[in-house]
Amino acid sequence: MAVARVKTWISGEVLTAAAQNAEFDNLATKILVASAAETVSGNWTHTGTLTLDVTHLTEQIFHDLTALVDGASIAWNLATGNMASVTLAGNRTLANPTNKQPGSYSLIVTQDATGSRTLAYGTDYIWPGGTAPTLSTAASAVDVLSFLSDGTSMLGVSQLAFS
Repeated sequence: MAVARVKTWISGEVLTAAAQNAEFDNLATKILVASAAETVSGNWTHTGTLTLDVTHLTEQIFHDLTALVDGASIAWNLATGNMASVTLAGNRTLANPTNKQPGSYSLIVTQDATGSRTLAYGTDYIWPGGTAPTLSTAASAVDVLSFLSDGTSMLGVSQLAFS
C-alpha cells in the first residue's frame, strides 16, 4: 500500500483501500514480469490473490560464497556467484574466469597450513600499475582480492594479511 500512498501524494489523487490494493497488485505483477526479463508495457489488470516471490530479485544482489577447487589452474565460473574462496595447497594460477558479466566480484584466498604459496593470474586480470599483488605468505594467511569487471577484464585490487 505504500506504493499507492506515494502515487497519491505525487498526483493528489485520493484512492480507496481497494484502489490502493489494486495499484500494489499492478506493481507487483510488473515486478514479477520484469524479473523474468520480459518487457513491461501497457495496462495491467490483476484479479484474485497475487503471491510475490522475490527470490529471483534477491539472487541478483546476494550470492553465497562459492568454494573454488584448488589445483594447478584454478577455474572460476562467475555464473555461480560473485563471491568465492580458495585455499592454496601449492603454487597456483587463477585461470581467466568464465561467464564474465559487468559487476563486482570478490575472492578470498587462504594459505594452507604450510603457507608460502604463490598465485599467478590469467591475462583477464588487470592490476593497478600493471603489478599483481604478492599474497601474504604466513601459514593460514587470508587475503581478499576484489574485482570490478566491464564484462571483458577483471580490474583488481588486494587487501592483504587479514588475521
